[in-house]
Amino acid sequence: MKSTLLILSFFFVLLVGTIGFENLSAKPNVNNTQKQFPIDFSCVGYEGVGVSIPQVNAVFSVKPTGGDDTELLQTAIDTIGNLPIDDNGFRGALQLSNGQFKIAGQLKINQSGIVIRGAGKDKKSVLVATGNDRRTLIQILPNDLPLLGKPIDIVDSIVPAGAISFTVNNIENLNIGNPILITRPCTQEWIHDIGMNKKEGTFAAHRGLHWPVGSRVLQWDRKIISINSATQKITIDAPITTALKEIYGGGTIQKVTQNNTISNIGMENLELESEFDPKNLMDEEHAWLAVAIDHAKDCWLNGITAKHFVSSLVHVGHHAKRISILNCNSEQPLSEPAGYRRQSFWIEGQQVLVQNCSADFGMNDFAIGLCAAGPNVFLNCTATNALGASGSFESWSSGTLYENVKIEGAGLLLKYDFDRAQGGGWTAANSVVWNCTANDIETTGPFSAPNQQIKADSSLYFSQLQQRLGREQNIDRFRNPTKSDFTGSKKLAEFTSEDIPAQKLKSTPPLQP
Repeated sequence: MKSTLLILSFFFVLLVGTIGFENLSAKPNVNNTQKQFPIDFSCVGYEGVGVSIPQVNAVFSVKPTGGDDTELLQTAIDTIGNLPIDDNGFRGALQLSNGQFKIAGQLKINQSGIVIRGAGKDKKSVLVATGNDRRTLIQILPNDLPLLGKPIDIVDSIVPAGAISFTVNNIENLNIGNPILITRPCTQEWIHDIGMNKKEGTFAAHRGLHWPVGSRVLQWDRKIISINSATQKITIDAPITTALKEIYGGGTIQKVTQNNTISNIGMENLELESEFDPKNLMDEEHAWLAVAIDHAKDCWLNGITAKHFVSSLVHVGHHAKRISILNCNSEQPLSEPAGYRRQSFWIEGQQVLVQNCSADFGMNDFAIGLCAAGPNVFLNCTATNALGASGSFESWSSGTLYENVKIEGAGLLLKYDFDRAQGGGWTAANSVVWNCTANDIETTGPFSAPNQQIKADSSLYFSQLQQRLGREQNIDRFRNPTKSDFTGSKKLAEFTSEDIPAQKLKSTPPLQP
């Protein structure tokens, strides 16, 4: 009897949540978006304030050698990384010529201010991950991670989702402009109240349906933009996406004492490919990810096509923020139809904009992952021949907007999940599906942080962006961002194998399968 009541109570919560969403899905007042949708989704993408992608002058050109070009390209990237940063935050761009560059290893960008640009127009610059190594082709990650100060308690009884200010118990050593880490704990009380302490199913403990304390912690990387010394209230540059409540442990902030985050990194007009076994169309002994980004901010991918990778065109990690992914296409993935495969655009970060992107034959093409802190936006994107639903998976991604996203052949799911990633329980919170089409759309969220499905005559994202920038600003330039063919100076010094130091060539380790 007791178990029956628990099951009925759970489905009552689902029903109430669903009824609430349907009531909101008729004709929303888009002229009052801030009131109806407390989370501001317009703070996503490069610099987080509706800034166009910059044009960066190239400093070197490079041509393929016909052999392994890993060391050639890595040395060219490192050479630009040693140049001084200009007033705009850039060192320069590496201009790739037309042709195929073979990469037997991995390319790493660990310094700020570097852009890698392909030939563009009717030419192709192709980077091919050769060999049978399960790896990431291009990794954007600093050498050292940021260092943090001691936690400072947030003392408000409730800081609602969408808030950009709160009170702390100590403002000593805090200054305007400081980067901070905000942490929302995962306590037993919260887990109990949202029903994630039930052992549903035979393998519940292993299927993500019974959450351990501390397993679903949310963290937001933010910057202080004002401090009220009288009230000890601080204001930050972007909203939080799940409420901080004293009864659930509140929250803390930590000042970043050594900021090693890298920034102003771009990739443009490139085709990225992975070799594979042509005799095995489920081959997985080759590159899994085209690009991975973490502990970086103000980065962009524009005009990138990825082919034959096992998993993703891009994976954005938890501490990557203000990332623009524009005009990118994931094509012809090669893998088994299983978990963590064919997640064409896999977002776990914050303030990420995925706009005008497409994917073919994926399984979760526009994927929002475990405890993605948000806000994040998928805008004007299309999945064709989808083998599985897009949407949230694992647990508690927070503050995601899917707007004008079309999934052909599968669904778009933000729900209580028993199956994907071995079950995640509540996978999404405080999220919106706006003017999307799919075989099946589900927006079942927890009662305390509901998801919504909306049909409307206008755009939520661009309405909020207009409010952010002001009515006098023309935002049309952001509606259809174009691919860049910019190169800057026409006469560039060519970076060749002769520019690689001899000791670096001698120290190259042998490749391993």
